[in-house]
Amino acid sequence: DALEVDIKYYQDGKLTSPIDVGVYDVEITYNFSSEVFKTKLVVTPKDLTVYVDNTSKVYDDADPLFTLDVSESFDSITDFDYSFTRVLGENIGTYTIDAEVTNPNYNITVIPGELEITPRPIHVTIDNKVITYEDSNVALTYQLSEEAYRLELGLIITRETGNAAGTYAITATTSNPNFEITVEAGTYT
Repeated sequence: DALEVDIKYYQDGKLTSPIDVGVYDVEITYNFSSEVFKTKLVVTPKDLTVYVDNTSKVYDDADPLFTLDVSESFDSITDFDYSFTRVLGENIGTYTIDAEVTNPNYNITVIPGELEITPRPIHVTIDNKVITYEDSNVALTYQLSEEAYRLELGLIITRETGNAAGTYAITATTSNPNFEITVEAGTYT
């Protein structure tokens, strides 16, 4: 006959599996003996490195949902308690995302991630202008793909120098680094 071994684990007097951190009473029996061997099993926390995932957003959008990489663990993300914090700031740039992560089965080290805020793309359409020679100059106007940013954009409209009859290009730049503009140039004729 083959040797058969029966191992039972108890915690607080209840039959269980030794998967969580703690102390377990162990009873071992063999099919060749009626004797019960008793011992203890101590399960200690596993060292675990958790990574905060890098992410990005466009200037003035809400922060995305931050996420963790716990792939080195034996448990799923739902078995962890966690909360995120990030360095304050809303202008373009890179900001550290940190997390507090707990699970009693692990000694956890958190590696922070980064939130990159990128410039908001805005399309500028400059209106064409026509005047007759020796008329007064007219105001330069434009339309934006997102009009809500008109004041904040800090748009600088310029036209080629000259007052003689002809066609002059009208262009634009922004003084605000939180925006990346594409310009559909106009003409001043």
